[in-house]
Amino acid sequence: MSRADLGKYPAAMVLQPSLAHLGHWYLWAPYMVPVLVVLAAVGRAVWSERREERKEAQGSGGRREKR
Repeated sequence: MSRADLGKYPAAMVLQPSLAHLGHWYLWAPYMVPVLVVLAAVGRAVWSERREERKEAQGSGGRREKR
């Protein structure tokens, strides 16, 4: 379908296939929720670990211990 052909159809008909395909995205939501939960948990753990390391470094006079 070319741009010239789009002028033959009302605007609602041109958008209809696009909107119909958007309906399939709701199927991904149940799969994305657990992924987001895991990513949030990992991010929070990393953030917490870094914060603890910073506090330990400040408490020891700025010197960090080697592991």
